[in-house]
Amino acid sequence: MEIQYKVLLAGKEIGYTHLEYGDPPMGVVHGKLILPDAESDYDFVRNYCLEKHIELHDDTDIGFISTAIIPNLIIQLPAGEAIPGPGAFIDGGLNELNINLREVPSPFYETEFPHHVQRYNEMFE
Repeated sequence: MEIQYKVLLAGKEIGYTHLEYGDPPMGVVHGKLILPDAESDYDFVRNYCLEKHIELHDDTDIGFISTAIIPNLIIQLPAGEAIPGPGAFIDGGLNELNINLREVPSPFYETEFPHHVQRYNEMFE
């Protein structure tokens, strides 16, 4: 069963992710970003970053975007607690965006993402 994590921007719920991927030693967790109310996920992120003067790499010729950490972009656990770390950023293309967290603290990571830790450990068995 995949866990659904809420994605909030400036206190407003804008979508969700399942945080399906991780790199435990690096404290990285990421997954597909779903923005159900956005006509275009790509344009939503691009326009928000331009409006708020958030650094981004945007190559509209190939349809790729990568942002710096976006202030007030929070991923919440189902119980409502924000995932700790320095912040989240978004990257991806016209057809799929990903939300990324890095430097998630070790004890928290191991508790909340044991499946990523297990998958990582199995690589060395």
